[in-house]
Amino acid sequence: MASASGRSSSSTQHRLLIAALAQQEGALAKLLELYRASLLGLARRKLKTLYVPGQSGSDVVQDVFARAVRHFSRFRGDTPAQFAAWLNRILQNRIIDLTKEVSQAVPASARATVDGTRKGDPSPSSQVRRLDAADRLRRLVANMPEPYRGVVLLRYVEGVEDFATIGEQLGRTENTVRQQWRRGLKWLHDQERLHELG
Repeated sequence: MASASGRSSSSTQHRLLIAALAQQEGALAKLLELYRASLLGLARRKLKTLYVPGQSGSDVVQDVFARAVRHFSRFRGDTPAQFAAWLNRILQNRIIDLTKEVSQAVPASARATVDGTRKGDPSPSSQVRRLDAADRLRRLVANMPEPYRGVVLLRYVEGVEDFATIGEQLGRTENTVRQQWRRGLKWLHDQERLHELG
């Protein structure tokens, strides 16, 4: 059973969302503030697992808020869960953009330690193979179709193993998330097969 404060928070989110959709002054800013803590936690977890120098969770959340304000007319939902999922997608896309920027800016020699290779690896060729595989996987995931990318990122980058939790964060059902995860893995496998043939 939901607590009274949980119901109050949900009704506040819903009321502010309706006001923001009606373009009432200040409603969107107030609504975004209600999501700051959860987005900040998510951004910090993502930044912790990925090497993105010079970025803090607060920086990323501010950027997400700026993009949300700029593109609010594109939001097509009408519930707080759909709004939360939309914000999470903006955040995921921003993190992907940041990792692309870093991988383009960091020299290959420095990326070896960034991508998880160990100094004690037996040979430079094994480090190169591991680095190439990590770069290829990062590019594949960045180019993966959106319904799959969000699920794969949450499951493998964020470490969220529970499909119900992933569904809640993305505004999708658990069954849909499971199907998108399977299809995403198949898509990755197919892309890797094409790479091997090409």
